[in-house]
Amino acid sequence: MSSHDPAADPGQPRAGANGSDAAAGEHQFPPLDLLSPQFTPRALLTGMLLGAVLSACNVYAGLRIGWGFNMSITAALLSYGFWMSLHKLAGTRRWGILENNINQTACSSGASVSSAGLVAPIPALAMLTGQTLSWHYLALWCFSVMLVGITVAIAVRRQMLLRDKLPFAYGIASAETLKEMYARGAEATARILMLVGWALAGSVTVVADFVLKTLYSFQIGQRLAAPGLAGGYSLKSLTFGLDPTLIFYGVGGLIGFRACASLLVGAILAYGVIAPPLLEAGRMRLTSRQALETLPPGVALDVSPAAKLKYDSGRARLEWRGVMSRAERADVLALSDDAGFQQAIRALYVSSQVATIKLADDPAALAEAAREFDDTVDAARVAPPAPSFVEMTSWLLWPGVTLMVVSSLVAFSFSWRSIAATALAFRRRSEASSAPKTDEVPGRWFVTALLVAFVLSVALQVSFFAIVLWAAALGVLLSFAIALVAARVAGETSITPVGAMGKVTQLIFGVLQPGQATPNLMTANVTGGAASQCADLLHDLKCGLMLGASPRLQSYAQIFGAFAGALAGSAVYLILIRDPANQLLTPDYPAPAVVAWKAVAELFMVGLEALPEGVVNAMVFAAIVGTALPVLEKTLPKPLAAFVPSAASLGLAFVVPASYSLTMFAGGLIALILSRVAKAWSTRFLVASCAGIIAGDSLTGVGLALYRIFAGV
Repeated sequence: MSSHDPAADPGQPRAGANGSDAAAGEHQFPPLDLLSPQFTPRALLTGMLLGAVLSACNVYAGLRIGWGFNMSITAALLSYGFWMSLHKLAGTRRWGILENNINQTACSSGASVSSAGLVAPIPALAMLTGQTLSWHYLALWCFSVMLVGITVAIAVRRQMLLRDKLPFAYGIASAETLKEMYARGAEATARILMLVGWALAGSVTVVADFVLKTLYSFQIGQRLAAPGLAGGYSLKSLTFGLDPTLIFYGVGGLIGFRACASLLVGAILAYGVIAPPLLEAGRMRLTSRQALETLPPGVALDVSPAAKLKYDSGRARLEWRGVMSRAERADVLALSDDAGFQQAIRALYVSSQVATIKLADDPAALAEAAREFDDTVDAARVAPPAPSFVEMTSWLLWPGVTLMVVSSLVAFSFSWRSIAATALAFRRRSEASSAPKTDEVPGRWFVTALLVAFVLSVALQVSFFAIVLWAAALGVLLSFAIALVAARVAGETSITPVGAMGKVTQLIFGVLQPGQATPNLMTANVTGGAASQCADLLHDLKCGLMLGASPRLQSYAQIFGAFAGALAGSAVYLILIRDPANQLLTPDYPAPAVVAWKAVAELFMVGLEALPEGVVNAMVFAAIVGTALPVLEKTLPKPLAAFVPSAASLGLAFVVPASYSLTMFAGGLIALILSRVAKAWSTRFLVASCAGIIAGDSLTGVGLALYRIFAGV
């Protein structure tokens, strides 16, 4: 039930849950109900199917914006609408509230599969090492990661829910929503219609953008790009503008205005203030491009991601990244005597050189500068390269990632009481014996599941990723411990620190096995995924506790949901990302979570000396800011703390196009205005509307990806 923010957590509210401020102890739990239908075939299959479908939304959204969304309430509404309609039309048995609880448990588990590595360590590993897994192996890996977290949640349920009475606010929100739905059916129907309506609207904008882009080579975004200049560069080239599709408006409406305002500030700082002078100084390596119909016979270019010279056969052009030196020009000219090739290389040389000169918009000045470098080149054919997102983010990602990682760890450090309480919990287990007896997972089944989770995770790390046995075993043991801590933090704050937990393991293995990307990423993959799934099940179990549901049956539903989500989510990831090295860290898929995990692993591989010029100082400053902002947020009085920018959102703005941040800010502003001028409507429909937009946009995006594969577009 918990969702995750792999790029920016902890610090952002998760979508889809109208949290309650009531403490857990204020709720009077009903007696256990083992008579009403709950773990029925239709309940389980509905949850698994919805989890499989909605897993696509989280995988798609995670690769684009780094956020995952809570799908519990969405699943409850959709299943209610379907089964109640069938009850009225065909006379089927009514859709019971405990059946719906099993449905939302299985669905939330499956939909959160993105946190099992699909939007962070798995693509990061592919980009660093080239290793990918086929669908059945990838699904098995994700399921093993999720199973570790599920077993931990089963072990600590009584301690955290019955003895410590932790709030787990998302569970409370789901339970209260379910109660309201079954008390007032007309209200549930109205919310379902709102969700479906906005899903269709989101879908239409995606299809319209795709049709114009694919069939007419025209992007709606061209009409929405911001006008004007910044530091001599057009705002469009600096990625400023508004995205034409609705998904970012929906995200902005859910994450809160503070996060949206922080994204806006971060985008202006990164792309409006920092990027232009760095581009002018040549510290951000731009790509020069020259038309060339075909490569001369016998010319074979390096196709690795690090290669400076590439040939784009689809666009029939040569590309050179960075400033070409005279020695490099001589080397590439020696590849062929073909006149067209020689002319294109000379033009690339001139273009890369003038990229470092801030020129007035004057053709004569450009021609004069070109002659200074190579007077054999026709100045009319030469234009300075314009900046792009990929080129700017290669520098900006380092301070952005530093800001996200440091702020996450500092914010997590404020949970030291939770950490201490977790460590002491098992010393006081006897005190929990007075808690009411419930229908829990039998001990022998739990021990079996625990052993299966441990052995399976270790075996897959060794066989899939060639991680040494001791490191694999240590990684799983760390995951068990860290999942406990993350679950307690989630219970107290409703924030599951998936990113911070993964970074802790990355730092540990960066010291134990320096220079190795695979153990650094994949042991941390187990940690982050287990933390997410553990907190997810505990939120679900809190919901069930408030409804009188069986925790044993909910635990089984969680496992079935994880299995369905692993199968579907892995397929969606492989459909969307067929070439991680070229598809990710682009305007279509900025993949901010991948950026963060990849950067940490890279840092232990290559060291600080391999970073772009000037970026180390920026990282130091970002670390200071990333420390100061969470401290201010924690120590200032609440009225003042509300004005402290979110460090995680600031960092996220550095690794996504500025248009994403501006559009999310617009969505957040619209939501803020609606909450003030139409408070009653917002209370009823805002979450459903935003969730519908995200679901419609995401599912349509996945569908169009399938169309591209089969149609060869």
